[in-house]
Amino acid sequence: MVTIVPPNAPWLQFSSFFFLMSAMWSDLIMVRGCLMMAYVNILINVLTGRPSSGHWVGNVHELALDTLLWAATTLLFHGIAFSRLVRDEVYHIYAKLKTEDDKALFRMFNRTAGMHLLEFIQVRELGEWRRYKRGEVLTTHDQSLSRAFLVVEGVVEASLTKLGDTKPFKKLLFLSGHVFNLYVFNIFGVRIGFMDGTMYTVAQTDCLVFTWSLNSLDVLANMRPPAVAIALRNFLLYEVCRSFNELEGHPIRDSEGRVEDIDQLLAGRGRARDFRLWDFAEIQNRDLENKHVFKRAFMWLAKRFRPIPACGIQHLVTVPSYGMKFNLRGYMLALEEALMSEQEASRTGILTRARVADLHRQHHSTPAS
Repeated sequence: MVTIVPPNAPWLQFSSFFFLMSAMWSDLIMVRGCLMMAYVNILINVLTGRPSSGHWVGNVHELALDTLLWAATTLLFHGIAFSRLVRDEVYHIYAKLKTEDDKALFRMFNRTAGMHLLEFIQVRELGEWRRYKRGEVLTTHDQSLSRAFLVVEGVVEASLTKLGDTKPFKKLLFLSGHVFNLYVFNIFGVRIGFMDGTMYTVAQTDCLVFTWSLNSLDVLANMRPPAVAIALRNFLLYEVCRSFNELEGHPIRDSEGRVEDIDQLLAGRGRARDFRLWDFAEIQNRDLENKHVFKRAFMWLAKRFRPIPACGIQHLVTVPSYGMKFNLRGYMLALEEALMSEQEASRTGILTRARVADLHRQHHSTPAS
């Protein structure tokens, strides 16, 4: 015969409640916070002498050392994770970008890709600002796959050369808001075949650019939170679509569809509109949205209350081990290494150029898995 015993002490009831609540949220802050509170109540139960049902304090001269150690250790790890998550959220709200150039860069990514400040901070940390005087070389042919550039101010001229050739077959101008070399962004696992050769770039005017190395892009694409890679793919899609529209002869437009002042951009005298502060209406609308604090807090909680997780939520992001993302990542890293080695002896350079052409043929003749 089964005998129903009295319920546990109030501290354990609170603990059970918080364990239940940890299963009700999809947001990691809420999950970790509930788990912390659950183990805090277990610790209190131990330190108050494991009181019986209906009592808040038991025999304080008895100590369940094993329960104390397990609860304290688990609470420590949950506490570290919780503090890290809260720090990210607080940093997101109160972080101040240090320079006007950083603010302009954030406006560009936010408007064209929907990138939030936390993701932008990681993109910013892995890149660097560079200034070039008129006539300075940004990349040689051997370096054209080593870095990606976003032109903020000025005009950059590019000479394109096919693999195995030394004579340029085409020249391009990159203005404020343009990205080059788009081929480098294959590291994100999106097949972009805009270039079958190398690129020599020179500053046609004084230029300000933001640049990432291929290794930094590899980290952003495969070794950072998935939101970073998603935002950068959105930005890449925007740039590819804009490049296509320009090739079709359409005027250059900003992310709102407004036509840019092409004469000013060609002269290198200004920045694309997405880098600049917009009119008062945009700022006013955002200020009005920020006033609905309680409404936004309620919506934040409602979106994160999800006892049943969405399908596929476990498969977030890891360094790819198969498929197109894996193939493109390996291809880009090998191609960049082969091009960089051309800076060695001339005989080695000739052999390396053949190796580059061979890599290119293999990649484009192999169907994506």
